[in-house]
Amino acid sequence: MELQQTLDDVPKKDAILIIGDWNAKVGETAVPGVAGKFGLGKRNEAGEKLIDFCQENHMIITNTCFQQPKRRLYTWTTPNGQHRNQIDYILCNRRWKSSITSIKTRPGADCGTDHELLLACLRIKLKQHHKSTQTAKPDLQNIPYKYKIEVKKQIRRAQSDGQRT
Repeated sequence: MELQQTLDDVPKKDAILIIGDWNAKVGETAVPGVAGKFGLGKRNEAGEKLIDFCQENHMIITNTCFQQPKRRLYTWTTPNGQHRNQIDYILCNRRWKSSITSIKTRPGADCGTDHELLLACLRIKLKQHHKSTQTAKPDLQNIPYKYKIEVKKQIRRAQSDGQRT
């Protein structure tokens, strides 16, 4: 519920990535617009809840969209090393799905945890911000002659006052 409240406060146009240990198994069955067919294992109850959350918030489970060798899909290994699961996911709002080019794990990376390091490659194009109003440059060619003379006099006076002190 806290995550949903936080998500509701974020503007819809923003790029949203939610990364974490969901303890959910989404499985290999694709869900159009939410999960791809490249997950691991069979879906559990937490996986169903995660899919429902993604459907309600127009998000996609990006890990399941990229075909990788199985060793690059699992994100957690049991302490005895016998079972491997994909329970960590990166969720992204659908609008920004095309910005993610790849997601995979780095088995064996020393992270100080029993989870594998999960890497995402993003391609982002930022637009240049243009100022809507441009400051007009002064036209120095059309300054009246009398004004030029007066300014020169004041500059000389200021310089001579500065030398006296």
